[in-house]
Amino acid sequence: MILETNVEAVEKTVATTILGMVEALRVGAIGIRDAEKVFFSPAVMHSLRTLKVSDDLIEVVHLGTELEDVIECESRAFEECLNEISIGAIAFLKTKDELDLNYSMWLMDKMMRKGELAVE
Repeated sequence: MILETNVEAVEKTVATTILGMVEALRVGAIGIRDAEKVFFSPAVMHSLRTLKVSDDLIEVVHLGTELEDVIECESRAFEECLNEISIGAIAFLKTKDELDLNYSMWLMDKMMRKGELAVE
């Protein structure tokens, strides 16, 4: 679920999340199915298009949707695909300026306001 509507904030968050997901996949902390359920899916791509996120970044997400097909070939191809995703996300982030907004804890704030996060 994408809670933010500031396109630049969404783009930076997406690119950073992609890097984290790739690293988690690389070290075996999550599996491809988890990555697809959480982020690498056509539904996320559709949401990003709706928010008018950069086509370059949507293409990086699309590469993630193909991981399951790649891993069935060979582990080297899987690693190369992960590298391609990482390089795309990093290249995208390098083109962006630092956000002017105070985004510390923005996701938690959004989730608490929507009642999606229980606070005791």
